[in-house]
Amino acid sequence: MKLPPDVDDECVELCEAINLYAPDIFTIESCCGHDKRPYHIWFKVNDLEILPHILYWMDGCHTGYYKWKVEVSTDCAKQYPTFVIEGPVGAYDQAEFIACLIREDFKLIHRKMPVTHRLRRFIHREVERCRYGWMK
Repeated sequence: MKLPPDVDDECVELCEAINLYAPDIFTIESCCGHDKRPYHIWFKVNDLEILPHILYWMDGCHTGYYKWKVEVSTDCAKQYPTFVIEGPVGAYDQAEFIACLIREDFKLIHRKMPVTHRLRRFIHREVERCRYGWMK
């Protein structure tokens, strides 16, 4: 899915990774915080069953970054909920790392691979590649 034209450059990687995961997730707005405010990405979800796959990567025990969260809200007219990912001020490298993990997870899900000891080792190697290789 195409991103909105005003997505901050620092948010593009994570927005693209989230939108890649399923056509039922789409980014509506972003703000990197410009080193003054928290990092934000607002998105909508048409199929809530895909949401845990994104929420999983916002949990610090899976990424090593503990100040990321996802909140949900609606408006006074009870419109369909909007979700917002919030990260720490200036967390651009963290966002790119989380995007890398989401992309790797997407590849595994679409291969429909069972989680085995061998697959866990593969995931660990990919996490290390994202953290130390891809991020340089």
